[in-house]
Amino acid sequence: MDKFKSIISRNLALRRLSPKLVWVWAACIIILFIYFALKARTYFWLEIWFLTEILIISAFTRTVGWKRLLAVFFQGIVLSGTLTFLLYKLLDISGADTNSAFINGWVIGFSEELFKLLPLALAIYFLYKKRKTIPNPSDFLILSVMSASGFSILEKTFWTDINFPLIYGPHLGKLYFFPDALGIYVDGRVLGYIGHAAATGLIGMSIGIAFFLQKKFKKAWVWIIPALIYAWVSVEHALLNAYYEEGIKTLLKLGGGLATPWIFLLFLAAVLAIDARNLFAWLKNKPLAARLLKDKKLFFFKTLHVFNFLSSVDKGK
Repeated sequence: MDKFKSIISRNLALRRLSPKLVWVWAACIIILFIYFALKARTYFWLEIWFLTEILIISAFTRTVGWKRLLAVFFQGIVLSGTLTFLLYKLLDISGADTNSAFINGWVIGFSEELFKLLPLALAIYFLYKKRKTIPNPSDFLILSVMSASGFSILEKTFWTDINFPLIYGPHLGKLYFFPDALGIYVDGRVLGYIGHAAATGLIGMSIGIAFFLQKKFKKAWVWIIPALIYAWVSVEHALLNAYYEEGIKTLLKLGGGLATPWIFLLFLAAVLAIDARNLFAWLKNKPLAARLLKDKKLFFFKTLHVFNFLSSVDKGK
């Protein structure tokens, strides 16, 4: 029992930051959220709703804590947002037509999907440097969603007089799982994009699953999975922008974006199954650790996150 408490203490110590820094972060969060809520209005709350869903869904299987998640969220705003701004400026300086289907679709669309992955890459790098192991698939999910949510909320503050007639994807009544899957009608059919957070979350999950499969099977073919998912999401993004700029309807031939929410849910089920299986297998062989989850003196989710980390390292052995 004491051994596991010691492990929990050491792992939680990795998360501790200066109290002053925590207060600075808290102040920045409050100021930014107030600004975004006033500027982006409805779109802000749509983004927060999806982010809340993923935070809740991943709470039992991820290993990363709030401080790192918030850091990645800010990086999505600052790093991904700045790179996109610089790209637009560079294109303007070079004389490129940013309102053309090629530039706004294929250049900007693909670039944005790449820029949103940079905070994820940084987070994974520093986690690996500290832990000497790759985070689990649930971490890839929540980190990628946090990064893209920051970027998406920033982008929506620049939206003026933009309205969408519908939200699409799985829903219960008027409650949509993908509230940012905003669409329009083209020739009587729905045309849309799943939203920045969900799109990057799908890519993040595919990378996390690829790392898991690589560790399990030691096969290079696993990297085809994230490559295909990145291409799929980016092509949808590019073709949607191409329609808005020049009325090109090619995206309708790929389903109009309607298949992507279901692909996301398929990957989500796989991610949760992988991490939950590892955790339960590990707890089954560590009865003392299972008892610790009932210890009221310990924070349940922080303890669970440490156990998720340990289970991903030895995969239940």
